[in-house]
Amino acid sequence: AIITGQVRLRKKAFANPEDALRHGGPQYCRSDPDVERCLRAHRNDMETIYPFLFL
Repeated sequence: AIITGQVRLRKKAFANPEDALRHGGPQYCRSDPDVERCLRAHRNDMETIYPFLFL
């Protein structure tokens, strides 16, 4: 989650209009391929690591 936030700030690609307004304006409420890649990696980690811990 930390890396996703850093990529969002660096690329200025925010998911919520409120976050975009806080960091420059509504034009930054958009998706970015690098941010999506971080989200997929984080989701994959959560799907594999947490079940492994409970086995």
